[in-house]
Amino acid sequence: MEFNNKLFVEGDDRLERAYFGWEDSITKLESIKNGYKMAADDLVGIVLEKRENCVLEQYIYPIMFLYRHSIEISLKSIYFRVYGNSKKLKGGHSLDDLWKNCYTEIESTLNKKFDEKIKANVSNFLLELTKATTNKKVDCKAEVWRYSYDKNNKKFFPNKEAKMIDYKNLKYGMSQLYDALDYLYDVVDEILSRKC
Repeated sequence: MEFNNKLFVEGDDRLERAYFGWEDSITKLESIKNGYKMAADDLVGIVLEKRENCVLEQYIYPIMFLYRHSIEISLKSIYFRVYGNSKKLKGGHSLDDLWKNCYTEIESTLNKKFDEKIKANVSNFLLELTKATTNKKVDCKAEVWRYSYDKNNKKFFPNKEAKMIDYKNLKYGMSQLYDALDYLYDVVDEILSRKC
């Protein structure tokens, strides 16, 4: 078997290739955020269509990582819209810390009380995500769904007791969280657009 070592070639069909690197910062964040969410949704569709134990169990890790990362990018995107970068946003990869810092800083900067229902919904979803991952903060280093063990060789899910996630409910819940964060982004964008 001959190995083709040219992974990044243009190819003949323009409908079989992706274009990237042309985006501005906001467009790029939007594309990354949507890409992770859509990929997770597509994988949930595959799982529900196949309905096989090996697929149900093996796909949960990439699906959860993709959803989790789309939420992280959503939070950073909101912050980026206000400040033009996300370097000052404290929280690293911890969704819980990112949410608290992002919300607090943006609210104080814009001097605007946002919809308390949206705030409560996002906080509740992040709490549920915490329960689904570990008893620690929400996947502080974005490792829980990528690896079995942390850097100290400690298992992320230590007891042998099985945990369960219903795929349909997961997709529905993540879509609600995603929509709430999109709504918050739109509110921030509208406020900032009026200030110009």
